Amino acid sequence: MVSVKSLALAIGVASAIQLPDAIAPDSSNIIKANISQFATHVKENPIVMVEFFTPWCTHSKMLQPRLSEAATIVKGVKIPILQVDCTQYGVLCDQQMIDFYPTLKVYKNHRLVGAENYKGSQAGNEIANYLLNLKNNPVTNITSAQEVEKMKSETDMPIVHNRGNLEIDEILRSVALDMSEKFAFIRDTVASENGTLEMYFPGTNRTAVYDGPQPPTEESISIWMHMENLPFFADIEAADFKNYMATKLPIAYFYYSTPQELNDFTGLFNELGEKYRGKLNFVGMNPHKFQEHLKLLNLKQRFPLFVIHNVNNNLKYTLDQFTDESDKVMKKLESEDIKKLVEDFVEGKAQPIIKSEPIPKTQDSVLYKLVAKTHNDFVYNNDKDVFVKYYAPWCQHSKAFRPVLEEIAELFGSNPETKEKIVFAEVDSTANDIIDFPVAGYPTLVLYRAGSKPGSQPIIFEGKRSLENVLDFIKSHSTSNLDGQALLEKQKQDEAKAIEDAQAAEAAEAVNAQAQAANADQKAFNNEIKDEL
Repeated sequence: MVSVKSLALAIGVASAIQLPDAIAPDSSNIIKANISQFATHVKENPIVMVEFFTPWCTHSKMLQPRLSEAATIVKGVKIPILQVDCTQYGVLCDQQMIDFYPTLKVYKNHRLVGAENYKGSQAGNEIANYLLNLKNNPVTNITSAQEVEKMKSETDMPIVHNRGNLEIDEILRSVALDMSEKFAFIRDTVASENGTLEMYFPGTNRTAVYDGPQPPTEESISIWMHMENLPFFADIEAADFKNYMATKLPIAYFYYSTPQELNDFTGLFNELGEKYRGKLNFVGMNPHKFQEHLKLLNLKQRFPLFVIHNVNNNLKYTLDQFTDESDKVMKKLESEDIKKLVEDFVEGKAQPIIKSEPIPKTQDSVLYKLVAKTHNDFVYNNDKDVFVKYYAPWCQHSKAFRPVLEEIAELFGSNPETKEKIVFAEVDSTANDIIDFPVAGYPTLVLYRAGSKPGSQPIIFEGKRSLENVLDFIKSHSTSNLDGQALLEKQKQDEAKAIEDAQAAEAAEAVNAQAQAANADQKAFNNEIKDEL
């Protein structure tokens, strides 16, 4: 990262020495890429290095000739090295979470996201050697037990060892390419009839043996590696969360309010983590660091709190937090209760909790109020399209959008034809658990097309939440391509005509009144003349 001190030093050097341009010259083998070209190269090549830079950055200028040297070396083996100018393609740089320049990332196995930063030497030949080794030797050949022991003593990464199962060589090679920054990979060169896949851990005598699906796949090996590399229980930070999600296992959260609470339960959770390894993971979480996560769990924030979250179907399992319905008296969290809940969950006996508001007795708004108990019956198998707003009462964006959606609902609801084809609804996601469609942000706007079946995903609205944009979305995705803009235009014309008719009627009434007044005046005048005669 560019520090103030190093930047000042670099500027001083630059004043005495003419630095090269940060942008690679046309003669370089570096590819200057836009967003589309970046995506194409990553999708077409198993290994791609990308420099995210800015033309004004001194460090980017210093790196350019070295990177050009590396690009020339690896050109023959088809490892593209790209440059992306973050002053031109800031959206891509933001998406890739670039926060300093230059940043070198290595994209593997055609994945456009999740690339690791390159942290090695910036010498051209060293960059090239890293890429060549990654391509040619992601898995090291081993011929003796002594070599295995030597590697164990020299590396601080977990070691994945293919002990003679040569049928998975290509699969393991692909996994190794993807995960070489965090794991070392070795293979026996001689086939073994009962070859196993094992993992060793630095500084310990522990060995984990792959016991997943057969034959192994890239996904099953990757999940096994992530799972075995996790501790039985740990107090985690936000950065650790992705490692647990990668296992695709349910997660048991222990929210504690004091360090003493964490200490009191650590032994229990280590025991459970070891016993149920491969069934679910156990973590400790500081509620002050995971406020947003707590909101998504949608539970009462009283601690300590233990909850099992099946991230695959979004179901949650927890113990009663209170001794009575008044929610005033906290129930003590007991070890035996935790053990029983975990056992019941693993055996499929535990009942998930689903938070729901009461079913409304009446519907008094143009927006149908949904709750957890009515949600699925309403959005699925409906003969109308269902447009739903998932919101939070405290969200200012949700509040600002409500009158817009009310206007849209009124627009379609007031037309005899369209009112039979689409309905508009809203649900407070903070008070209702919507298992089939977990929401990560507010408001989330979606369209369930008429006849949608349980388990199917709705169409999600993306973009600025304006009346015009939402009407365009409905026209594009509704079952009958309902044209709200045409309705709006007709409504405006009808309103204009109504105003015109009202003005005409008012004018006619005024003329009639004037005529009546004139007739009255004439009659009065005639009466006066008659009286004089």
